[in-house]
Amino acid sequence: MRLLHRAIFALALVITVLPAAAVARDTVPPVTISGVAEDDTYGYKESNPIKVGGAFDGGPARERAYLELLRGPNGESIRYERDGSCCGFETPNGIMGGGMLDIYSVWIGDKAEPVKLYINMYDYEQPKAPKGFTHAGAVRT
Repeated sequence: MRLLHRAIFALALVITVLPAAAVARDTVPPVTISGVAEDDTYGYKESNPIKVGGAFDGGPARERAYLELLRGPNGESIRYERDGSCCGFETPNGIMGGGMLDIYSVWIGDKAEPVKLYINMYDYEQPKAPKGFTHAGAVRT
C-alpha cells in the first residue's frame, strides 16, 4: 500500500511539474542584451535588478550567459564571481510565490574594485547592459 501511495504521489508531481517546465522553456527567449540602460540604478540596486528569467529552465546558466555578454565601457573584458543570494521578493514565477536575487561582483579589465550587480532569474524583461558597461552579441541557452 505504501508503494502505491508513493507511486501516486510521484505521478501527481510529474503531471504538475512537467507542463510548467515546458511552458517556461517556450516563453523565455535566448539571452541577449539590447543596448545600455538609461537608469543609473539598473542592475546596481536590488530594487531594479537585471531580469534574465528561466529559473526552472537554466536560470543560473542564463545569468552566466548574460554576464558573458557584458564588456567594459571601452570593450574591455570582464570577470565575475557570484557572491550569493539576497533580497527575497514575491513573484508568480518562483517557488511558492517567491524568489531571491543573485549578487555578482564584476571586475572591468584590470580594475581592483568590483561593482555589484543584482540579477533576477525568476522574472524576464529584455536585459540591457547597466550604465558603465557595453555588450557583445547574443548567446543561446
